[in-house]
Amino acid sequence: MTLILLLILYGLTGLADHVAELEPELADHWQRLADCESGDWLEEGGHEPGSARWDWAAPGTEVPPWGTTIHHGGLQFHPDTWDWVAGDLGLLEQYPHAYNAPPEVQVEVATEVQARQGWGAWPVCSERVGLQ
Repeated sequence: MTLILLLILYGLTGLADHVAELEPELADHWQRLADCESGDWLEEGGHEPGSARWDWAAPGTEVPPWGTTIHHGGLQFHPDTWDWVAGDLGLLEQYPHAYNAPPEVQVEVATEVQARQGWGAWPVCSERVGLQ
């Protein structure tokens, strides 16, 4: 229900353009997911809070040895998914890759991906951080 209201507010006011303006619990979900997807993993199996790499795979950035450059940004978008959803939202010209977009724009696109595909769009980390 909260997600539906946020999407309606986005459509009416552009409110979802800023992570800071998202409901704190929802913003925390995205941060935890990004920490899992692109952040530093701890030896005991968890991930380091606040370690998300929002510029993941940008040319010139260092990707950790366990990482990949196939997926981009803090939430690890496949380029085809980014093209599809960011394109539909009218963001693709300004942000041609997820790593070009600031965190709040990546969350805006991720919110739409989640609405279309569910948390299964991030099958491993969404489960690990308790989103499904």
